[in-house]
Amino acid sequence: QVKQGAPADALVTADTKTMDGLSGETGTPTVIAENRLVIAVGEGNPEKVENLKDLSDTKLKVVLAAPEVPVGRYSKQILDAQKIAVKPVSQEPNVRAVLSKVELGEADAGLVYRTDAETAPDKVDAIGIPDAENAVASYPAATLKGSKHSEAAAAFVAWLSTSAAQKMLQGAGFQQP
Repeated sequence: QVKQGAPADALVTADTKTMDGLSGETGTPTVIAENRLVIAVGEGNPEKVENLKDLSDTKLKVVLAAPEVPVGRYSKQILDAQKIAVKPVSQEPNVRAVLSKVELGEADAGLVYRTDAETAPDKVDAIGIPDAENAVASYPAATLKGSKHSEAAAAFVAWLSTSAAQKMLQGAGFQQP
């Protein structure tokens, strides 16, 4: 959207690769939060998913994000590192679509950010993934060079690292960088 000229003053992305791809259009990024992946399953975990290896069960309907989007890249990274072959029933355009498939019962499990799973506590359960098997999702923030409000944008990006902003981010399930 930034490359297509969407009007914006600041940008926060769910990975450094996406931010790096916009380096000509942003100021210097600052990592303002981190996140981890979890396995989202239906409430009560009806299929008894316990870990990443369970996602390779061909009887399980697993949905993943497409590898072109940050959560899809992180999912591929952790599954490849554990040598786990998963045949997803679909590859979704974003993390919210993955979560929605699990919420609606169209999938038994999906890999999503912890923060996204926490938005649907009455519809999904989140199965933790040990740090040794997980990926750290870094969230960089930067001003956009084309901003019409560059001072305010710089102030906002700086504010994201303050204790007040960090408290709100942590309240939403993000981790401090």
